[in-house]
Amino acid sequence: MITTISLSPAVDKIIFIDNFEAGKLFRVQNAIKSAGGKGINVARVASILGEKVAAIGFKAASPEIEVVNTIGSGDSMVAALAAGIHRGGSSEDILRLGMAAAVANTQYQEIGFVTEKKVDEYMNVIKITRII
Repeated sequence: MITTISLSPAVDKIIFIDNFEAGKLFRVQNAIKSAGGKGINVARVASILGEKVAAIGFKAASPEIEVVNTIGSGDSMVAALAAGIHRGGSSEDILRLGMAAAVANTQYQEIGFVTEKKVDEYMNVIKITRII
């Protein structure tokens, strides 16, 4: 089974317009909405190719903070996600740890730097909601 985890799932909307010409006004003839985002799209294609899949999506809310430096936040998140997976945490706990490390990284001038104390502080305030 292939499981995808979407940190930013979306709703894609495709609008159909007959005889489109730039600079003119048109009425929408038809519209289609579908789940989207990288993880959702990967799961969809893998399923079409015959694989068993599970797609999981989350919405995360972090605290409002004064940002010192964002460089290294993505790497800090990936490192913490790997640590959370290695520790065997739930999907929500793994994502919360990743978000906490990414947010903690923004508090220092050093690139890709966090402290365990700061990560723990943010672990207690980051809200994770499973939406898919």
